[in-house]
Amino acid sequence: GGETTAVVSIIHDLTETAENQRLADELSRVNEGLEGRIRAATAELEERNRKLEWQSREIERAYRLKSEFLASMSHELRTPINALLGYTTLMRDRIYGDLTEKQADSLDRMYGASTHLLELVNDILDLARIEAGKMPLHLERVELADVVREISETVEPMVRSRQLAFAVELEEGLPPMETDRTRVKQILLNLLSNAVKFTHEGEVRVRAHAARGGVEVQVCDTGIGIDATDLDGIFEDFRQADQSSTREYGGTGLGLSIVKKLLGLLGGTIRVTSELGKGSTFTAWLPLRSRELKGDEMARALKADSVVQRGPAPEA
Repeated sequence: GGETTAVVSIIHDLTETAENQRLADELSRVNEGLEGRIRAATAELEERNRKLEWQSREIERAYRLKSEFLASMSHELRTPINALLGYTTLMRDRIYGDLTEKQADSLDRMYGASTHLLELVNDILDLARIEAGKMPLHLERVELADVVREISETVEPMVRSRQLAFAVELEEGLPPMETDRTRVKQILLNLLSNAVKFTHEGEVRVRAHAARGGVEVQVCDTGIGIDATDLDGIFEDFRQADQSSTREYGGTGLGLSIVKKLLGLLGGTIRVTSELGKGSTFTAWLPLRSRELKGDEMARALKADSVVQRGPAPEA
């Protein structure tokens, strides 16, 4: 009849809500501070990246200018050495009169030292020309069997002087190639010269056969071999398997680096297997048809890691 029958009370406990709000405010402040630090770190990183890019461009520019300078100076660097060799040869042939035994011995030493210096200069200049992009390819029809025979005749005196056995095994009917004859000769000469230089006794053997749409050439020796830990570095510039061997065997450590770069330009690959103290086998694969590279293509080919293959030999 209009009388109050019940009272309903609702009580809100705001303690948890207040704590949640406090935590939310604190988290917001932490986030703002973190975002500020991230922005500062990002700006610093971007600045460092800009400096690194600038330094990288400057280093590349300096490297390119060095290579271009050496490539353009090749004639001036070789001419004085060739003059020394020429005059020394005339004197050794007694063109200017008889020589005493000591004079003849001194001239022989001078001739040997000049020849060695010319080989070192040629390696450095070849590397500079390749890196400066001043070694264009001259593609022509090439019979690999003829090239192998020519190179074999070139290294035969060196092989005989070291009293090594030498064998050439060529598969019958090797297909003709469209490639740069001079560069193929340089690749094989470098591989064979290395094999002879690092072999004290035993033999050096050259094999060639058709494989995987191209031609494969193997240069095998029974020389000092290469430790497994050194295999990855032997194709780098100025590197030899054992740095102490520089004193014993000489050389610039550029032979295999040049081989790798030339194979890259020709579209080929190289693989090496070796056992320390028992010898090495270098296997160069060349396509039947190379193509001339230009600009960025040449730069990528020179830097390609895929030129050096690792692991077991691929299927023929």
